Amino acid sequence: MSTQAVYSPTQAALGTFLGGPLAGLYYLKHNFRVLNRNEQEQQTVRYGGMFMVALLAVLPFIPEQVPGLPFAIAFVVVARMLVEKYQFSKQDIIDAPELDFQSNWLVMGVSIVSMLIFLAVSFAVIWGLATAGILNLE
Repeated sequence: MSTQAVYSPTQAALGTFLGGPLAGLYYLKHNFRVLNRNEQEQQTVRYGGMFMVALLAVLPFIPEQVPGLPFAIAFVVVARMLVEKYQFSKQDIIDAPELDFQSNWLVMGVSIVSMLIFLAVSFAVIWGLATAGILNLE
């Protein structure tokens, strides 16, 4: 009997803290795929994508004095809550013979890649707005 590796609530929360909301979306999407919940997987991509676009649209206009930590904590809480409410708890994974925990190294890798992608896209958006004269970087 083969097992399928999933992200626990703690792994999703820690990975979201390290990798940002894009990482959180990946963990949620992966878990829904393992659970064969195609509708929830598609909703995660749809609503998560809309959230990411909205975040990228607002990000350049947030004043520098606004601390980023409350946003990071909010992403972590939401990711953990969604995994626990709609997917499974740590105990559910332990009790299910067909499930296993995803590697913590993979959590770290996904977090790093997600962070790099988000930073690259953010810089591209900010550069584009500055080039168009919409945003003053001075």
